[in-house]
Amino acid sequence: MPTGNGAVLTAPWICDQAALTNFTVSAWVAVDGTTSPTDRVIIERAVMIPSGNPLSFPQGSRLNFRLGINQQGHPFVSFHGSEPDPIYDKTIVASETLASGLWTHLAVAYDVPYLKLYRNGHLVRTDAFSELPCNGWFGSSLSRICFPGTITIGAGNADPAGVTTNLNSFFLGKIDEVVVWNGALNDSDISTWMNRKPSGIEPNLVAYWSFDDGSASDTSTNGASGIFYNSTNSVERIIFPVTLDIHVSTNIAVEFPTVQDALYSVEISTNLMETNWLSVGTSISGTGANCVVDDTNSYSAGFYRVRSW
Repeated sequence: MPTGNGAVLTAPWICDQAALTNFTVSAWVAVDGTTSPTDRVIIERAVMIPSGNPLSFPQGSRLNFRLGINQQGHPFVSFHGSEPDPIYDKTIVASETLASGLWTHLAVAYDVPYLKLYRNGHLVRTDAFSELPCNGWFGSSLSRICFPGTITIGAGNADPAGVTTNLNSFFLGKIDEVVVWNGALNDSDISTWMNRKPSGIEPNLVAYWSFDDGSASDTSTNGASGIFYNSTNSVERIIFPVTLDIHVSTNIAVEFPTVQDALYSVEISTNLMETNWLSVGTSISGTGANCVVDDTNSYSAGFYRVRSW
């Protein structure tokens, strides 16, 4: 999903889908450039507190979570607290920057009271906080209120309850394989899911946007499908990661789903740089069924993806 004033996905949120007090959010990203004039949002869930609400909360937008890249190129995660006033605004930032064009897996997990940030399956920053994230639910168990909110991928959204959007902090680069879980995955699970595609029916899976078919469809059972803003035609279909079946050291089978008559190209990279992907064989026409491509070249190590157009 190329972004940067390009394709931005917004998906409405139904309050009973998941509490998201504890949560895990992850995505594969390839950023364009190391620095930018503003923060670059990968994914966020914002909650709109309306004016005159019965709990007398201050009006405005609050973040359940935001995963992004700051102006200096460092991955970060932030959230706003669930108490009324003053707004509890907390952020943790990774010490290392992301290289331009390098595909990187980022994940955040919040397990009360610890907020954790991961890069390529490894924990890079953690901190403890005294206030829970604002997930939209307020009040006691007998009288609860849910304020509306929206998930936005590829930008920030200053008006998550509005019919029209107020987008900002656009992500410059590409985003793929965006997953939201209710509850905090542990270190081992985050490392495992980094290279595995959810089937859509896993317990606690809240939303999964693979972008494999070029659409804004959520393939989980919650149906949090969204719409693209700005440039629906720029959505590039990249199936990543793909299923690998290693027969011998010089014969690797790449398996992937196809859409009838779409064209596919299997590509390999030794370093995940966006400019360093080489085609494996010729292009393939989709049949609607899974396709298996054998790579008989003697690559000692590499990363595979499937690109469609």
